[in-house]
Amino acid sequence: MRSTGHLLLWLATDEIEAPNAADLASVLQPGDTCVVISTTSPIKLEQTDSTRVKWLIDETGSVHAKLGIIDPSLLLIRPDGHIALRCEPPDLNQVIEYYDLIKK
Repeated sequence: MRSTGHLLLWLATDEIEAPNAADLASVLQPGDTCVVISTTSPIKLEQTDSTRVKWLIDETGSVHAKLGIIDPSLLLIRPDGHIALRCEPPDLNQVIEYYDLIKK
């Protein structure tokens, strides 16, 4: 999941909690990547062909368990591997505010 920019991880526990891919792509900065990790398939979700938004299905919940995720969560990982932001429930406005803050 390496990226030249930030990595946005959206960890959903069912398809209702997973975001619209177009909404995710709209907050990403150049070089950023987004991965949605859901315990169910995103078949019902509106998706774009954006290569910047990837979908992974964690049917067994092992990724969620390893990261200590019980409720839907959003993690923004800096390019150096440190966590810049974690919010439960996920809130894309917090991502926008983070980017606004580091641009100053």
